[in-house]
Amino acid sequence: MTLPVAQAEPGAGGGGAAKRVVASLVQAAKVYSIYASTHPVRAQALERLHANLTASLAAEGRIALSVQRGKILYGTEVVHSEEPDEGYLILALYRDGIRGLTFLNGLELWETRTFLEILHKYGNLPEEPDGDVVTDLWEARLPHIEYEAVDSDLEVDADAAGWSIDQADPGPAGQLRWEESEDDREEEDLDGSAVRPEEVAIRLDPEALELTIEEAALLDETVLREEERDPSEAVLEVLKEMLQSQEDRGFVGLIVEFFRQEVEDAFGQGHFDLAAKILAGLRQVRSAFERDGFWIVKAIDEILDGVSGPDCLLPLQEKGYLADPQCMDGVRRALALLNPCALTTLSRMAEKAANLQSRKLLVDAIRTLAARDPGPLEEALQEGSEDLCWILAGLLGSLKGQKPFELLLGLVRRHPSQRVRQRALKVAMEGGFWDPKAFFPLVEDPDPAVRKAALEYLGSRRCETAENLFLQYLEKPSSGTHEAAHRLDCFRALGRCGSVRSGRFLQKLLLGGNPISRLFGSQERVGAAVGLYLLGLEESRQALERAASSVFPGIRRAVRRAKEFV
Repeated sequence: MTLPVAQAEPGAGGGGAAKRVVASLVQAAKVYSIYASTHPVRAQALERLHANLTASLAAEGRIALSVQRGKILYGTEVVHSEEPDEGYLILALYRDGIRGLTFLNGLELWETRTFLEILHKYGNLPEEPDGDVVTDLWEARLPHIEYEAVDSDLEVDADAAGWSIDQADPGPAGQLRWEESEDDREEEDLDGSAVRPEEVAIRLDPEALELTIEEAALLDETVLREEERDPSEAVLEVLKEMLQSQEDRGFVGLIVEFFRQEVEDAFGQGHFDLAAKILAGLRQVRSAFERDGFWIVKAIDEILDGVSGPDCLLPLQEKGYLADPQCMDGVRRALALLNPCALTTLSRMAEKAANLQSRKLLVDAIRTLAARDPGPLEEALQEGSEDLCWILAGLLGSLKGQKPFELLLGLVRRHPSQRVRQRALKVAMEGGFWDPKAFFPLVEDPDPAVRKAALEYLGSRRCETAENLFLQYLEKPSSGTHEAAHRLDCFRALGRCGSVRSGRFLQKLLLGGNPISRLFGSQERVGAAVGLYLLGLEESRQALERAASSVFPGIRRAVRRAKEFV
C-alpha cells in the first residue's frame, strides 16, 4: 500500500531501533546480492531481518524513515548513509522515486521477504529493467509497509514549483497534486485570477528534466562499478558490519565458512588473484579485532589454517600452476597471505619443484611465512632431504629472533649430514645470533670442524657467561674424549672471552701443582700460559714473567711453548 510517510520526530529509543532495522536491512540486501536463492545464508538473513523488525515494531509501534540522496533518516537523525561506491540500497530506493518508508507493527514474514526480494531485484541496476521499486511495491500491496514515492523524472523541478506526487491512488504512475504556497497565492495574472496548476506544468522546461553530463557520468560509473564489483568485497563489508554490531556467532560463522570455501575453490581453479584478495580481506578483519581479543580472530585463524594445509596447497603443484609463468605472480601473492602452518607443506613441495623458478617461488613464500613464525619449519628440518635442509638453513639465517637460531642449532646437533650441520653452524655464527649456553655443548661435538667453529664463536668477544662455562669445563680433569689440542683450543677461547677471574684461575694452574708436575710440566700448564697471554691483562703479564724465571723447568717450558700457540 502507498501512503505518505509521517515525518514524526523519533521517540525515546526510536533512533536506536531505526538504526538496528536499517543495519539489518543493509546486511540482508548485501547477502541477497552475494548468495544464490537456494543458499541457506539467505534464509538466515531474512529471518534475522524480520526478527529485528518485529522486535523493534513491538516496542515502537511504527518506524517511519525518509529517504534522501545518499542517506536514510529517522525524523531528523541520519540512521544510514552511503557513498556512491559503498552500496546500492539508498541508490535503488532514491533512483526509483521512494522518498519514505514506514514499517507497522504486525508485519509478517512474507511481507519482509517480498520487500527484500524487490530491493534485490532492482538493487543491481539491471540494464533493461521491466519495472521499478515503486511499481513492484504497489503491485505487492504489503499491508504493513507503507511508502511515499515521487515521479523521479519530475522530482527536482516539481518540488521547486510546489508540486508533489501522490502514489496512493490509483497506481504507481501517480498524480500531480498542486500544493499552494503563500508565493503562489500572491502570484496573479493580469485579470487578477490565480495561476492554474496546469499552466505551471506547461511552463516546465523538458530539457531540465534530463540528466546533466556530470549526473549521467556518475550513473554510468556507478553501474560499471557494480558490474565489476567482486562479490568477496561485499561479503567482507557484511562481515565487518556484523562484527561491529555484535551479531550472533552462528550467522557470522556461515559467512566465515563461505570464505573458506571460496579460497579453496579459487586455489583449485587457478584464480589466485581472487584468493589473494579474499585472504587479504580476512587479514584486515582479523587485524581490526585482534587487539580486543574478539572471538572472530580465532575463527579467521581456523580458516587460514584450513587453507594452509596440504589438501588446498598440493593441487597447485599437481595441476602445474607453480610452473605456469602466467600464474606465478598470483600464486606468490596468495601464498604470502597464508598462515605459517603452511610451511611444512610448502617445504615438501619445494623438494619436488619441477624447475628452479618454481622452487624459488616456494622458497620465497617459505621465507615470508617463516618471518612471522618459523616454528612450523621444525618438522620440515627433521624430515626433509639434505638439499632442502641445506636451503632452509640459509633461509633461517635471514630471519630475526631466537627461534631461527634454535632451529639452526637443532640442525647442527641432530642432522646426519655433515654438509648440512656445518652449513647451519656457519649461518648461525654469521647471522649475529649470540647465545653461549646454547652453543657451548658443541665444544664436545664429534665433528672436529664443528668443535673448532664453536670455540671460535665462543671466544669471539668478552662475555661473562661464556667465561663461566669454560671455567666449569676446564676445572674438570680431561676425560680423554678428544685430543690434547682440543683442550688447548678451550684455553685459547677462555683467554679471549675471560676476565680477571679467569686470570686468577690460569695463574694457579700455571704456577701451582706438586713439585714433580712443576719439574716436568704438562699440556694443561701450556694451555694456562696461552690463556694468560690472550687475556692481555697487567696481572697476566706479571704472572707470565714470574713463570718465565721460575726455578721449575716445567713451568719455564710451558711459557716458551705457549708462544707457539698464541
